[in-house]
Amino acid sequence: MEFEEVFGQIIDAKNKQTEKMTVTLGTVTEVRDNDCDVTREQMPELLEVRYHAIIDNLENYIKIIPKQGSKVLCAIIENDISETCIIAYSEIERVMIKIEGAEFIMENGKFTIKNGKADLKDILKTGFETLKRATITTPSGPGQFSPDDKLVFERQKSKVLELFN
Repeated sequence: MEFEEVFGQIIDAKNKQTEKMTVTLGTVTEVRDNDCDVTREQMPELLEVRYHAIIDNLENYIKIIPKQGSKVLCAIIENDISETCIIAYSEIERVMIKIEGAEFIMENGKFTIKNGKADLKDILKTGFETLKRATITTPSGPGQFSPDDKLVFERQKSKVLELFN
């Protein structure tokens, strides 16, 4: 090995010691609840890559879960391969947001929106069912919505339920 090569390797090693973050591209091979595994071309596999930069049991968070087989950019923090998190995604499987007990989840083209007291899907479903059974006060006495109106309510309820998990 020549002097230039040895000197270059020493400089590269010294530079890596002072780096605070390295960004690398990879492909997601396995997805779990809080982390995933990522393979990289001609480089070691990254295991247990976190979705959050911070390791903690968070009450309020945004969690983006990548789709298996998708490309991701991973940040290796302070040049420690065990301290890795995803910073960009080519495709995602699910998005979860939780703030002060309120939850928003989007997956498989559907939504969940709820908190500790209410669930939007249930509220809308109950509202449409109530409209179908409603009694309307008219000048000539109690009445109901027409069969055509009830059919519209049922169609709208079906469309709304298609949006939710």
